[in-house]
Amino acid sequence: MYYYCSLCSCGGLNVSALKILVDAIDPMLLTSFRIMTAGVAVLIACWFMGILRWPMKHEWLVIFGLSIFNVILHHIFIAVGFDMTTGVNASLILGLTPLVTMMMAVLLLRQRVSKVRVLGFFIGFAGVVVANVAGSGGFGGVSLGDFFVFLGILVQGFSFVMISKLKPTFDPRLATGYMMVFGSVFIL
Repeated sequence: MYYYCSLCSCGGLNVSALKILVDAIDPMLLTSFRIMTAGVAVLIACWFMGILRWPMKHEWLVIFGLSIFNVILHHIFIAVGFDMTTGVNASLILGLTPLVTMMMAVLLLRQRVSKVRVLGFFIGFAGVVVANVAGSGGFGGVSLGDFFVFLGILVQGFSFVMISKLKPTFDPRLATGYMMVFGSVFIL
């Protein structure tokens, strides 16, 4: 399965900064500029690596389709969710991303998962739930923002499954750069 770490979300290190920024700046404007900056940086890196090229017609369809889930919907849900929840809740929910992706791979791609991974899934899920409920004062502390953040990771997990299923004919790093630039223009 194809996983990527974009320049705008490296390991969740920027969750606290994003929470502060969405309180001061329109979440959609902030998101579009973050994603555009990351996309341009990826395309510049591709140019230095010698893999930059203009996509063919059929590749634009793949870029457009993946951009809808991997960039546009994912980042809109995350930005709106961050504006309506706490930074702690958002980071805990974002911790579910690998678990959601694994679940979708099992359901949609019929990938087999070992018993150890299933056990890890349940332990990881239980850990996120316990930390979220304990940190927010119980289930009453769950907000609409939490739901939007969860939708954000759900569509991103779906996009990872789509990426592994479609297998674009161009380098995934190059596809990521184009997806981010296209998606950020749409969000803006």
